[in-house]
Parts: sequence; structure tokens; C-alpha cells
Amino acid sequence: MSERHIVPAEAGYDLVDGVINEKGNVVELAYTPVIAWTVQEDETSSSAWPIVLGFKPTPILESFIRTPKGHYYTLEGDLFEDERSVLEEIQKRVA
Repeated sequence: MSERHIVPAEAGYDLVDGVINEKGNVVELAYTPVIAWTVQEDETSSSAWPIVLGFKPTPILESFIRTPKGHYYTLEGDLFEDERSVLEEIQKRVA
């Protein structure tokens, strides 16, 4: 049986998305502070999804997480080196 918990986030975690201009180009990254995590656990696995205030998901882009130490991850856990590599990845996805 699966269990779901809400866990407060440590300070410094951000949800990161691309900002798209009227021409459809990604022009910058937007950072929204993570205030908590929804953690779902079952017998074989667990996953965590960010909770933020005032965030409306962008259906085209996959979000990233920035950690307090400045590392960037996809929500699936893939590591990206820096802000530039995240921006390049988002630009590839909307191209």
C-alpha cells in the first residue's frame, strides 16, 4: 500500500523552469522556492515532488530542481552541471 506525506523543505531548494518569449525562445530561467515536498512511498520505492506557492506548471517544459549547493537535477534525478547546461537543455526541448 502506498503512503503519501508532506515534508517541509529545507531552505535553498528552487523549482527551475524556462521563461519563453513571444517568439517561443527560452530567454532565461525562473526560480520558485520549494516550500515542501510531497513524498510517496510504497514497499519498493519512494518519490518526492516539490510544492511551491503560486506556481502554474508549464506543460511544454520539464522542471528542474536547484539544490542549496547549486546543483541542478531533473525531477527524475538526472544531474545537470550548471545553469547554462539547464538553459541549453530546456532550449533543446522546446526546439
